[in-house]
Amino acid sequence: MKSLKEKIQILYPEKADEVYKKLEKIIADFKKKNPAKAKDHSPLFTEKDIILICYADHVQEDGVKTFKTMHKFLHKHVKGFINKVHFLPFCPWTSDDGFSVVDYYKVNEPYGDWEDSRKVIISSKRPIQYSKD
Repeated sequence: MKSLKEKIQILYPEKADEVYKKLEKIIADFKKKNPAKAKDHSPLFTEKDIILICYADHVQEDGVKTFKTMHKFLHKHVKGFINKVHFLPFCPWTSDDGFSVVDYYKVNEPYGDWEDSRKVIISSKRPIQYSKD
């Protein structure tokens, strides 16, 4: 496997050393600010994972924010079978089914809010992990 420096050399042959030094500094700063995360070298995904990739509104219930409905659905129907869920973009958007995001700091109102998002993540602990685009 090629080292990070070798990969940078391929991408930026003219500025590889400069880019590598900047990246080393960014990584060092991150490790200093986030020591617990810096020590965790476990992969995000392995061959043992079963991942559901979906929009936040794939499962809907009248009058209920979709993160809440999705939380109930996942824990009732897929717990033990699917261990990770990746939500496609759920921020406010103008077109392209969520991929033309207009505000990355907000959750599209029908889905709920950031607190609803956090509740889905916190309640899952390990059986189902949630990630967001």
